[in-house]
Amino acid sequence: MKTRETRSHTQKIRNDTSQRRNFLFVIGIDNYGAFPKLNNAVRDVQKFTKLLVSDFGFSKKKYFSHILTNENATRKNIISHLNKLCNIVTCNDRVLIYFSGHGYLNPNTKKGYWVPIEAKSGDISSYLSNSEIYDYLPNIEGKHILIISDSCFSGSFIPRASVSDHIDEFEDWESNKSRWFLSSGKTIVQDGEKGKNSPFASCLIHHLTQLKSNKVNISKLANQISTSIGSNYMQKPEASFLTGTGDEGGQFIFYRKRKKANNIEDIKKKASSSRKRKIQVNNKINSVKITHGYFTDPRDNKTYKTIKLNNDKEWLAQNINFVTEKGSFLYNDEISNGEKFGRLYTWDAALKACPPGWKLPTSNDWNNLIEKFGKAYLNAEAAKKDNNFDSAYSQLVLYGESGFSAVLGGIYYPFDKTFGFQDQEEGYGSYWSQTPFNSQEIFTYTFHGHQRVVYRDKCNKNWGISCRYVKIHSD
Repeated sequence: MKTRETRSHTQKIRNDTSQRRNFLFVIGIDNYGAFPKLNNAVRDVQKFTKLLVSDFGFSKKKYFSHILTNENATRKNIISHLNKLCNIVTCNDRVLIYFSGHGYLNPNTKKGYWVPIEAKSGDISSYLSNSEIYDYLPNIEGKHILIISDSCFSGSFIPRASVSDHIDEFEDWESNKSRWFLSSGKTIVQDGEKGKNSPFASCLIHHLTQLKSNKVNISKLANQISTSIGSNYMQKPEASFLTGTGDEGGQFIFYRKRKKANNIEDIKKKASSSRKRKIQVNNKINSVKITHGYFTDPRDNKTYKTIKLNNDKEWLAQNINFVTEKGSFLYNDEISNGEKFGRLYTWDAALKACPPGWKLPTSNDWNNLIEKFGKAYLNAEAAKKDNNFDSAYSQLVLYGESGFSAVLGGIYYPFDKTFGFQDQEEGYGSYWSQTPFNSQEIFTYTFHGHQRVVYRDKCNKNWGISCRYVKIHSD
């Protein structure tokens, strides 16, 4: 079953631009077997990646930055990660894809290709066509997508060049979706002297490094690179938005990170504030008495951990993994996901999946649990105003000191039978309450991995999310 994380009941959270994420996918190939070896492709992508991480707000975490070089840069692996981007990128995110390697132009069809590491000379089916890459773009749910290709004939990806620039339109470029392509040239392009960088990569890195302001849009950057390269080499970089891919007139913008202040007083104030915050959180945790136990479900003999806080309600400390007649789902239909994350249930199925003597928690049950460690927030703005915004999340999530061990098991979308957002570091773990918001939506509680916040939310009752239960006689 395919996965596609393009929709969520936490849509309002992701529309906060301060929570935007950067995804980077780079491919560099030097050591071809059936084609001449290149000098600098791997060096180019490594240096470019280092610059983006150090100066432009990209993360080096594997979840956000994926690098394929030489033997790992197979056609299968490239396609696999393009498909993964369709799964993990959300509507407010930015994606940058960079390819450095051999390119090919079919003399009969005039179609261009990227050449993977294992490609066979003369066997076009072993290459990766522009059209295949193009087809992924409408399905990657990002705000801005930029593809950069430093390969021969990469200009064949765009039907026309469009590097015109305008002044003072950053707000419009940022707010409107964009799908752009930057090519190193339409014909043969230079690899460069061994141990250095290709002319294109060198120029790209130079202009980003030497930015006079804290940001630059892709059309302006492309103009600068095209002028510099065209004056010194027999190649001319080109850039354009891509039609039919969801572009809405925006542009990818490179934002230089602000340098951290070195003022000693500011550093002392931050350290003092951090210590006070840690003491406050630890005091709250230490005031909670935690009792651990176990419960065996008589219906299928599965055993679950339990916790009781301050001799209050007893909760399951693991997600339920009980098979119902309908309305319960294994993420991606994989048994191992059920064992680790539990099943995902519609609301009706969650009510029916209750073990004997247990119930689906009410909103009040959830609020009382969370308030022992912090707060559940209605939106990102409210969370940002609180210095202790992550206290409940950090204590209630897996490996937190509470023992509640919430896992981020993702979501099932019934309308197109897809899954999304399962990842213990960056995904979502949404949990049903038994309290309706209206006839179609139920109050839920979402553990947001990327933001490290617990949200009080609501969800369509037909979607599939996770379940915990509380013991009935503890009321």
